[in-house]
Amino acid sequence: MVASLTSQSVMVVLAPSMARVARDFHTTVGVVSQARTATAVSAIAASVALFPLIARWNLRHLTWLGAAVAVASGVATATAVSMPMFIGAHLLAGVAVALLLSCSFAGAALGAGRQAARALGLVAGANSLGWVFFNPLAGLLTQSVSWRLAFLLPVASACGAALAALRIPPTAPAPRAAATTALPALLTITPVRRWISAEVLSYCAWTIVLTFVGPVLALAGHLSEGMVGLVLGCGSAGFFLASSQSGRLTGVARPRLLIAASSLAIGVLSAVLFGSAGPVWLSVLLFFLVAVAAGVRTPAASLLGASLSPEHVRAVMASRTVVTQVGYLFGAAGGGLVLSVGGFTGLGALSLVGMVSAGLLHWRHASA
Repeated sequence: MVASLTSQSVMVVLAPSMARVARDFHTTVGVVSQARTATAVSAIAASVALFPLIARWNLRHLTWLGAAVAVASGVATATAVSMPMFIGAHLLAGVAVALLLSCSFAGAALGAGRQAARALGLVAGANSLGWVFFNPLAGLLTQSVSWRLAFLLPVASACGAALAALRIPPTAPAPRAAATTALPALLTITPVRRWISAEVLSYCAWTIVLTFVGPVLALAGHLSEGMVGLVLGCGSAGFFLASSQSGRLTGVARPRLLIAASSLAIGVLSAVLFGSAGPVWLSVLLFFLVAVAAGVRTPAASLLGASLSPEHVRAVMASRTVVTQVGYLFGAAGGGLVLSVGGFTGLGALSLVGMVSAGLLHWRHASA
């Protein structure tokens, strides 16, 4: 759980500090924002390379390695003296994200039944808590002290993850065939390939919501930046509350039913959120409900993926990091294009189509 929180902290401290970084390096915010792209690309490449390693190595050792890389990337970012060094440090941060997030999901999926569901929910929820804890702290440190100190927050979190890794039980090595599984081999397993495709689609749609809900609240809802941050933090808290109950939810309904229902809810509520001209309180409520539905969907989808190929469970969970980062890249890019053509209403329609399609794909594949 702490490793998952750390993996998110590595990324979220960038947003509150971009303006100050741009000023110090005499560049634009747009250039600084490419650090996020660098992290995503690096995380995707590292995750693909990690597939065999996740199955072969002890997860405790991999978590320690991820924590060490996170410390190195945090220190490198905080001490960067030029924009190329700043971007380069974020390439290293992507490797830390790949290690820590992949280990978190792989370790959580090793349980059985409700135990695995609860663990996956806590890992997914801890990922969202990064927005609750580290975003405001990074903003406060950037404003009152320096953005360089803000980038040391992941360093402290990584030290906590390294200590928490001591509680990870020794993991037995996977069978030889699973231990050598790479992404191309994993994609030859039909159920897993279908699951990955549906998850990429859902994360593209979810990224549209995460990326553009702030501007919607600020522009359409006329909220201040501080209030927008508070609303986003409340949404993250709602996500955590829902995901932490995944063990109970899977005892009531099957994962595919939870995925289908929550995907439909996210799509419909997002369409109303982006297309509605209603009062501010309605927009805030809609986003909170969207976040709660996402908190139900994420661990349910992870549990479904873990059940598709038990002998490759660690590799399948490692693929979630690839899925997430690919979704972030294409969702943000596609959303920006649609926004320029169809406005916020177009974004809502795109999110609706993406989430409902992903939910239907999961339902159809699970029924096959």
